[in-house]
Parts: sequence; C-alpha cells; structure tokens
Amino acid sequence: MDDEFDLGDPTAGLRTGACDVALTRCPSTPADYEPRLARQSIGLVVRDDDPLAHATSVRIDQLSERSWICLPPDTDVAWVAYWTGLGARPADVDQVMRTIQECLHAVLWNGQSALAPVDQLLPAGLIVVPAEDRKPNDLVLAWRETEASPLIRSFVEVACQVFARALHG
Repeated sequence: MDDEFDLGDPTAGLRTGACDVALTRCPSTPADYEPRLARQSIGLVVRDDDPLAHATSVRIDQLSERSWICLPPDTDVAWVAYWTGLGARPADVDQVMRTIQECLHAVLWNGQSALAPVDQLLPAGLIVVPAEDRKPNDLVLAWRETEASPLIRSFVEVACQVFARALHG
C-alpha cells in the first residue's frame, strides 16, 4: 500500500488491521513503536509570502491566533496536541484535513498553518520554519507484536537495514 492513510488513525492502519507493518510518526503509544528509524526536527509550514516565512525560528505556543489545520475529530488526543498549534481554533471545523496533502493544500490555498518535519518535501510556494518549542519527532516502523510472523520480522529487519544505509550512506 503506498497511499496516505487517514490522519484520524496515527497508527496508519495497524489498529484496524488494514496493514501488518506501518511507517508512521509519534507521538502515540511509544511501546508499540520500535525501532525508531529517524528523529526529525519539526517546524511551522507557511506560504512563502507569510510574514513568518523568513524567520529563523518560531515558537508554536505564541501562534494561537493563527488559523490552524483541523484534524479529524476521532484523532488521538496526543497526536492532535503535538501536530497542531496549542490552543488554536480551526478556521472552519467543517474543513477537516484527513491527509498530509490536504494539510499542505490548506496552507498553500487558504493560508492556514500546519506542522511538519523541517525536511518535509513541500510543493512550490511553501516553506518550513523550525519550531523552537516542539520536541523532535520519531519516524518509526511499527507492527503488532502479537501477530508478528517470521515474514514480518524479516521484513522489519531488512527495512531497518535499508533505511539505515539510506540515512547514513
């Protein structure tokens, strides 16, 4: 499966059984997610004509007046707290963002704010400004330990090796 999974399920389909192994981001249940493949700094995604676009960094806790993307109402509370502006109210709760691409389009087309890894690939017209007050995020490979067949364990082992080589040359 190479499609984006609904942001309402931070486990990328593991909880529902839609997949056996998932590449996902924390926070969620840390015990469920190992190994950590990468730790990435987080930043504010803005249009390149936004007043904050050329700042060296921002503090998310000082941006509550901005219009933020709105994640699905059934999204894990820890996930929402990490990936959206603290205390922010979405501009239009009818415009729920269910994928990363929808979030990026909301920033580009509507001037909303979103968070992403600082090295996130972005469409033209968007940039990421590093956030001083967000802990780095873990990119993890996750699977259900209770159903980990030898095939899944082998896949995870090979995937971790390949990812490590890609990151570290």
